[in-house]
Amino acid sequence: MSLYKEYLDQQNEFRESLVEKARKQIEEEPVYEVNIKDEEVNHPKHYNKGKYETYDVIVDTLGKHEAISYCQGNILKYIMRMWNKDKPLQDAEKAEWYLKAMIKLLKETKGVNW
Repeated sequence: MSLYKEYLDQQNEFRESLVEKARKQIEEEPVYEVNIKDEEVNHPKHYNKGKYETYDVIVDTLGKHEAISYCQGNILKYIMRMWNKDKPLQDAEKAEWYLKAMIKLLKETKGVNW
């Protein structure tokens, strides 16, 4: 088994465990509209059509250091268009999501590429 396939299998298992935890939580707690909005920001359906989430494939393909620039570009995109679309709060939240992802990648690559 290739390392890439092994990595993807581990990611899939992790995602499945998160889904199972979420299902249990939903059964125990009422679902609010905010959960739907969170999905639009954190895991949009249009980025989850295949087996793997688009962001994970991009990081895996580009590498963590190059993915930092990808995140930075998306932060700029969402901030710049924020007032030109119908959902400024959602765009700000998406920019925040990419900022958090970029910070995580920066911590993981500190001392390696910069």
